[in-house]
Amino acid sequence: MFSNIIGHKNITSFLEKSLKNGETSHAYLFYGPAHLGKKTVAEKFSEAVLGQPILNHPDVYLVGRERSEKENKIAKNISIEQVRELLRKLSLSSFLNSYKIGIIEEAETLSSEAANGLLKTLEEPTPKTVIILLSTSVSALPATIVSRCQALKFLPVAKEKIYDQLINLGASRDEARDLAGISWGKPGVALDFWQNRKEEGREPAIEEYEERARGILDLMRAETMHDRMKIFDEVLGKDSGTEDLFGSLNQILALWTSVLRDAVLLHHGCPELVANTK
Repeated sequence: MFSNIIGHKNITSFLEKSLKNGETSHAYLFYGPAHLGKKTVAEKFSEAVLGQPILNHPDVYLVGRERSEKENKIAKNISIEQVRELLRKLSLSSFLNSYKIGIIEEAETLSSEAANGLLKTLEEPTPKTVIILLSTSVSALPATIVSRCQALKFLPVAKEKIYDQLINLGASRDEARDLAGISWGKPGVALDFWQNRKEEGREPAIEEYEERARGILDLMRAETMHDRMKIFDEVLGKDSGTEDLFGSLNQILALWTSVLRDAVLLHHGCPELVANTK
């Protein structure tokens, strides 16, 4: 069922056991930092519940923040209208006489109205219906929502497990070591870097990451504020829109944390634990 999942054995074993024993919950909350594999586990679990692939399955509904085609921006919240439409679909008879499944991405972005609208269904679940909420943080959701879900916390995965999976995918030992190191326990990050490397004609994302890491080091060594701002502009990029800007800032903060962590490890004589080896 979960043969291609990297790590999270405690969670996948629990889900397998609950399904085997007929104890599937009506609602789950998978929470933890982005890129740990929450959505992948949700999809694999949904396939196990339904007994078939979920791609284009008529009884599986995915909800997330919508993008405005006119403004080319992603909405701040999941709206009450989206939740109402999801609940309407889940209230209908199953197309294939099986379970109906709703997966809500970034559940922490549910508007107050949307969360309240979802709560009633969680309190009075429809038979043979499973709702899976994916969130980066349990504290970002109303306690009333959390209390009505089977909450499962996703933690960073051991570097060795990510390394082994990359080797299985065809990465060299050096590539697997470097990608596993900079992924910081997030399989999705390592796999995204590896996939970009495999796409013909595309700038490898790993090179962009390494260039930014070098920029962070240059920023730390810069002597004047003028030099620091110049380097920061180069690292961040000057042509980013608002949405891209926030994404870049989050990436830079994460990268800065990683570089500082490596500096502390080197200072204390632990080079084998360093993530950024180049």
